[in-house]
Amino acid sequence: MQTDKESAIYLYCLARTGLVSEIEGKGLGGAGLFIYGHNDIAGIASRVPLEEFCGPKAEELKQELSWIGPRVSLHEKVIEKIMHYSPVLPAQFGAVFSSVQALKDFMEQNHETIGDFLDRTAGKEEWSVKAFLDRKLAQKSLAEAGSENREAAPSVSPGKQYFQKKQIMAGAEKKLKNRLKKISDDVWSNLKDCAFDFSERKVLGREISGMDSDMILNWAFLVDKDRHADFCSRVSQAKMQNEQAGLTFEYSGPWPPYSFCPSLEAKK
Repeated sequence: MQTDKESAIYLYCLARTGLVSEIEGKGLGGAGLFIYGHNDIAGIASRVPLEEFCGPKAEELKQELSWIGPRVSLHEKVIEKIMHYSPVLPAQFGAVFSSVQALKDFMEQNHETIGDFLDRTAGKEEWSVKAFLDRKLAQKSLAEAGSENREAAPSVSPGKQYFQKKQIMAGAEKKLKNRLKKISDDVWSNLKDCAFDFSERKVLGREISGMDSDMILNWAFLVDKDRHADFCSRVSQAKMQNEQAGLTFEYSGPWPPYSFCPSLEAKK
């Protein structure tokens, strides 16, 4: 059995004490979840082995996908469980405190910021929107359109035909960039119209996205729960209007408001 010196307090998220009074289930390391309430803020936490999150061994474990993957998943599931009862401020994976007192100090120090965030996100959910481009298909479509207007005359030498083709492809790339910007601006404006807030996230490579096409947009929207059907319908409409041109829009959610979390200070 671990002693307090061998364990740490692991924080999953912060919520409202009046909306979350009890929680069942186990957290990371198999210890039971518990709620630490202080004033009107509740910290959802569990005890974890200290060496797994602090020190040299912890740094090694964080490099092992087989170790970190299931734990990140469990971390997110706990937050998603709480979001059904209360607005939540998700903690970053690996947020640990040496004691309950340290957690209390952290909550006191950031009380105003936490409270404002929970108020602002009450009744709202995060929805992710990503756009994927089949670049070859899009370029081919634009290049063929350009070729129809600039057919090479029979007397043109093979060398000139080659340079004409290069010019067409360069023009197609420029047209593609302009077209993508116009589409993204139009879609963003349409989605932002029924969202409370917006955040632009890092575009991911194929090895992370798991898609055969290139991700060109990665957006997060904070949407009122009563508007999520309208929001999803607008994304589906954007997909239908643009997929023939090699551009696909995908949405997922609802998620806790990961992309809108404020920075919290740790007591020095």
